[in-house]
Amino acid sequence: MNIVLWIAQGLLAAMYALAGSMKAFQPASVRGNPQMTWAHGRQDNFIRFVGISELLGAIELILPPVTGILPWLTVLAAIGLTLI
Repeated sequence: MNIVLWIAQGLLAAMYALAGSMKAFQPASVRGNPQMTWAHGRQDNFIRFVGISELLGAIELILPPVTGILPWLTVLAAIGLTLI
């Protein structure tokens, strides 16, 4: 069961890291994407904020369990990413 959880955490972290990096570093392409209707008419700073939040959440999904320091933060990161 532990291996399944690590695989799920790794896949979710990779997905959020890829999506967050696109939003953080290329907000104009996100705004021009017809599939991302939430970004139309938004400022670059807001799109970057969402992207950086996703990047930090992806790091937070992996880092606490690996280091063993405050592993309960992983639960908070998962809740935060769900809210995004």
